[in-house]
Parts: sequence; structure tokens; C-alpha cells
Amino acid sequence: RTHNKFSKRIFHVFYQIWYLFHLWDMVVNFFNLPELNLGFDTLTVYPDTGNPGTTTCDAEMHYNGSGTWATIHDSTGNNVSGAGTTETFCTITSTNPNWIEIRRGGFTFDTSSLGASATISTATYSIMPDVLSAANYTDSFRLCDFTPAANNQFVAGDYNNFGTTAYCDTDIANTALTAGVYSDWALNATGISNVSKTGITKLGLRNVTDITNSPPTMGAGTSYVQLVGRAADYAGTSSDPKLVVTYTIGGVVAVNPTLLTMNVG
Repeated sequence: RTHNKFSKRIFHVFYQIWYLFHLWDMVVNFFNLPELNLGFDTLTVYPDTGNPGTTTCDAEMHYNGSGTWATIHDSTGNNVSGAGTTETFCTITSTNPNWIEIRRGGFTFDTSSLGASATISTATYSIMPDVLSAANYTDSFRLCDFTPAANNQFVAGDYNNFGTTAYCDTDIANTALTAGVYSDWALNATGISNVSKTGITKLGLRNVTDITNSPPTMGAGTSYVQLVGRAADYAGTSSDPKLVVTYTIGGVVAVNPTLLTMNVG
């Protein structure tokens, strides 16, 4: 019940200790010594490249046409794009007097290595915007539930498989995005409960006005607000969509006494 500045001070004071704990756990995991694990494990996962991917993927599904808001919002999707280095994961577009397009971004992550006994403390989804553009509209983007027909290949019909349940308590406005810098959505309790410990975690990203089914005020000409993000097919993984999960392993952490035995004299 104090100001955030105090938690920030504590974080900076103890950051090096926190980092060493993480480093230690990575080392003991490498040597398969769970008895020495301190419980500061972090799993970072990315979608596979391509659509289809090997196990997971990322893509945007959309309906493109011309008509009423209901026509665009409620119709079955008619296109999917998931093989580009960048994708327009979210957008709403209109050309007065018609609505033209809505796009929704889907992401799957293989989190099966957590294990059924893991306890998740935090999880953060991140995406790196590549191009920022908007005309006449402002909007925010919300992390939500998504249930694709297949985990490693999205199809146009998955446009209708996005839900409205918020997986993060804070939406990110398009004006708060920075090209080339990760934007982070910290998963809330609902989002964390939907991180699969033994399989594939599925996340969706949508414009808030799309989720709430509340069309923005149409501009005089062409209006749009969009999130063009770097996708899994972007070179390397340093700017790919990612999910970072902090967790502790199951069971009681105990030090094996035989590892600490010393012969004296």
C-alpha cells in the first residue's frame, strides 16, 4: 500500500541477487540437479516459423470486404497471413461510409517443458511493433483467449475463434507503442491459469473496439489503426513474439546432503 517508487528501489537494490539466482537455476537445470534448484526458473518460448509451423505458429486472420460493421465484425474470416517477417496482427479499417477490414492476431507457444507440477508465478507476452501508423482512429490492443482449430496452422476460419476474455488487466494504446521496442502484456490470474504446463499455450491479440463490438467513429475518408508486428519468421528470435513464464518446480526443494559431504583430516 505504498508508492511504486519503493518497489522500484527494492528491485534495483536486489536485482543482482535475483539475477544470480536465475543464473544458478539455469546451471543446475543444465546438470540435472533439481535438489539444488532455488525456484527462480524462467521459460522463454517463441512461435515456430511458418504457417504451418512444426508445433506452433503465429498469424493474423481477417475479414476483408465492404459493408456494415456487423458484416465485417461477425462474418467468418476470408483470409489468413502467417508466413511474413512482419504481420498486421491487429487493425480496423473503414472508408466512409463502409467498414473494410478487421484483423486479429493469434499466437501459440509450446510450454510443455514446464511440467504438470510447476507453479507459475508470472507470465508476460511480448510483441515488437515494426511499423506504427494510424489515420483518424485511436485504439488499444488487448490480450485475449484464442482457440484455433490446430496449434501449428491457423486458417481463415479461426477469425471466429477469438474470445473476449481479457488475459491482461492493462490494454496498450496504439499511441504507447514504439517501433523496434517490445511491448509487454503481463498476464493476469485468468491468463496465467490458461498457460498450459503440459502442452500448447494459445493467446490472441485484438483491437479493444473489436472485442467490445463498439465501432469507432468513422472518419471522413479512409480511417484505420493497426499494429504491425515482427513475426516468428523475422530473422533470429531477438524480436519475435514471445512468452516468458517464471515458475517454480514441483515438490519440496531440498539439498542432497551427499553433495555437501566433506572429508576433514
